[in-house]
Amino acid sequence: MKYIKAEEMLQEKYAQMKYFEEKIGELQQQMQMLEQQSEELHISHATLKEFNALKSGDEMLIPLSQGVFAKATLKEANNVLVNVGVDTVVKQTAEQARGLIASQIEEVGELQQKVIANIQKVAHRAQAVEKELKAIAEQLP
Repeated sequence: MKYIKAEEMLQEKYAQMKYFEEKIGELQQQMQMLEQQSEELHISHATLKEFNALKSGDEMLIPLSQGVFAKATLKEANNVLVNVGVDTVVKQTAEQARGLIASQIEEVGELQQKVIANIQKVAHRAQAVEKELKAIAEQLP
C-alpha cells in the first residue's frame, strides 16, 4: 500500500516537472521575441538619429523588401510618419518619434525583467519539486 502511494506521488511530481519544463520553454520563447523586438527598436532609434542629419532634397535608398531598394529624394526632412495602430498614421518630428521609440524600448526592457523573474520563479519551483521527486524515489524499493 505504501509502495503504491509513493509511486502515485512520484508520477504526480514527474507531471509537475514536465509542466515546469514546458512553462520555462514558453517563457524562453517570449524572451527571445522580446530580445528581437528590442533589437529592432534600437535599430529604429539609431536610424532616426541618422535621419536628423538629412536635408530636404537628399537622395536615399528606401528598402522595398529583403535586399531590394529604390532610390528616392527626401521631400520633408523635419518630419516622419508614425504608425500609431489600427491603420492610423500621424506626422511627428524625428525627435518625437525617437522619444516614442525610446519609451517602447523601456517598456520592452521592463517586460524582459518580468519574464526573467518568472523564469527564475518557475525554475525555483521546479528545483523544489525535483528534490521532492528524489526523496520519494529513494523511498521506493
